[in-house]
Amino acid sequence: MSAKLMFCTDLESTCDAVFASVLTMAHDSRAQLLVLHVLESEKRYSGDFRFLGMPVGSADAQIERVGHQIETHYRSRHGAEIPADARFLVRPGIPWLEILKVARTEQVDHILLGRPAAGADGCTPGENCDRVCCRADCQVSVLEETDLR
Repeated sequence: MSAKLMFCTDLESTCDAVFASVLTMAHDSRAQLLVLHVLESEKRYSGDFRFLGMPVGSADAQIERVGHQIETHYRSRHGAEIPADARFLVRPGIPWLEILKVARTEQVDHILLGRPAAGADGCTPGENCDRVCCRADCQVSVLEETDLR
């Protein structure tokens, strides 16, 4: 059985930069790649989800459309580098909780999170990274752009 890597993206430019390293890791380890985006709601599970600043309903068709947009986003930038068996998933909910649920359900071996370089825009790893790192049943790596230079 091959390993599974799960890359969690919020479509920020940092995630784009980190994704190239994630592809290398997947290729080198011959792992299946899952790319996950969580649609967060300001009111948590209210159904008032947003994607790139635009409202998205909670209907399955709308969530599937967002998944297609994310896949198109990454395939347009990395094309043939993305493994043929890569899967792009979208889940509505609380980011850290959904990351853990998907990791357990999919039996992920390694969760990869991207974040801006320390100090950029006052950014710190944050609640989602902290909670995923503390609760995951598998290895978790938090990658910064500076790790890639």
